[in-house]
Amino acid sequence: MDLLLKTGDKVDIQIHNPNNPEGVKTLYSQVMNVDSEFYYITGPVIKGIEYPVKIGQKADLTYYRDAGVFSFSIAFLKKIKDGNLELYQIARISEPRKTQRREYYRLKYMVNGSLKSLENETSCEILVLDISGGGIRATSPKSFYVGEKIECTLNLEDERITVAATVVRTIRVNDEQKYELGIKFEDVSEQNQNKIIAFIFQKQGELRKKGLI
Repeated sequence: MDLLLKTGDKVDIQIHNPNNPEGVKTLYSQVMNVDSEFYYITGPVIKGIEYPVKIGQKADLTYYRDAGVFSFSIAFLKKIKDGNLELYQIARISEPRKTQRREYYRLKYMVNGSLKSLENETSCEILVLDISGGGIRATSPKSFYVGEKIECTLNLEDERITVAATVVRTIRVNDEQKYELGIKFEDVSEQNQNKIIAFIFQKQGELRKKGLI
């Protein structure tokens, strides 16, 4: 299994600047070429605008594989012209490492789904408000109690995934017959978790390219 980058890979660039009060900046880019020593990526963008990367800048690069999400450290070496494109030549300066669950990105993106209690007869359709590799936030027409064991089904476009989960938060929305739920995934198979991560990674890239995040 090749864990390194390939031409066409969509990647995230995390730039750490201790002088930046906003903390880590996450940028979006794509690998356009690879040779025996270096990678060549498009100018990283944030909210649809190219970020002014400094030559010599070090950063973390994150990318997706079937086995999960991986990252390694990089250095920006120079900016070059390739036809009509301006690319950055970057070098990998650490070994790939698998991203831990606590580092999974939480994506604000609406998808449909459903819940089924494993403790009683309650079931309903839900609207997912945001999603991560470890759980979701959703609105539901029915209440579930904190700690309730449930079955959660997510409609991720071409994938329909069902996972075991636990309700960790229930809030009634004003006077409406609607509830906001915090749901934590439990014992998710590696295959299903990787499908969820792949969906998040794809949508995150699409939204960044449009300048929406």
